Amino acid sequence: MDANGLIERTVEKLGQPVVQWQFSNATLGFWAALLATIIKKLEVAVDEVRTMRETQVEERGAMEGVHGWCHRLYAFLHWKDGVVQILLTKTSLSKSFFLRNYHIALNTDGSDPDGFADLRAVPGESEGEQVLRHLKSIVAWHAASVDLLDGRFRHVAQNLAVGLVEATPNEPKPLTDEEVIQEYFRRYPRSSSPEERSFIEDSIRKNHKEAKFTGPTHAEATLMGLVNCCMKHDVQIEGFDILKQLIGPATLEKAIAVSRKCCWCCNRLGSLLGDFNLPGSHGVICSWRPPRAGVDLTVLRSLENDLWGEMQAVMDATIPEEL
Repeated sequence: MDANGLIERTVEKLGQPVVQWQFSNATLGFWAALLATIIKKLEVAVDEVRTMRETQVEERGAMEGVHGWCHRLYAFLHWKDGVVQILLTKTSLSKSFFLRNYHIALNTDGSDPDGFADLRAVPGESEGEQVLRHLKSIVAWHAASVDLLDGRFRHVAQNLAVGLVEATPNEPKPLTDEEVIQEYFRRYPRSSSPEERSFIEDSIRKNHKEAKFTGPTHAEATLMGLVNCCMKHDVQIEGFDILKQLIGPATLEKAIAVSRKCCWCCNRLGSLLGDFNLPGSHGVICSWRPPRAGVDLTVLRSLENDLWGEMQAVMDATIPEEL
């Protein structure tokens, strides 16, 4: 065992020396420290990017650091020997992780609620399984890119091409506080007391803070729109330029992977379009933008009506009984 607590040996395989590292009770400390180091380095890299964005400094080099540590975390998580899975589910290491309460996060720090939906425990899930799932969601895009570029897929689908489409900022402005209030009472006229109306108006002004749209088109919505468009019009897409025009751009940092539970809007859109099987929804309404193609205006209006209905339900539930 070396000074770091690692035990290694060299064996011969196919005539070549191969170094092997021991994973046992005697070396658990080393493997746990390795996982902690990778996560800490990733946190430092993310903080560096965040600082650069706040000061409007070019961040490309720092982003490379984030992706580098994400790839290391991906490699460790998906190692075929299952070291991280054993560490988190068979030992007490998971108790060292502090997953912030997503309710607190949503109400205080203004973070993207879609990210915190992963922190919710699934029924029957242990603490270790919850932490493992959350770590895998962090590197989901890196895992997908590795799979897409895998030589085995190239052998089966030789014409497979992989590209990244980046987003331009959203320009349309959301409704103002007063416009939201006016539209709310137009949709749901109330014969209630002035006090109740005043309570609703104050609630809208307090919670409606966004000055601009922050969400891109989510991956689920993009794919549903694209499939719907191709099936409806028997379209065959040739070339990335046409594909870009159809699907619209999506940012790497906020687009969500289709292997996880999706937001309320994507899940509801799938129900309105019909014939789409999604992995379910975590129930959180995230910043959301309609896909550029494949979804009729009538469907989007139905989705808008459903969103207003959700808002009405929230308002009705928060109005004090004495009003």
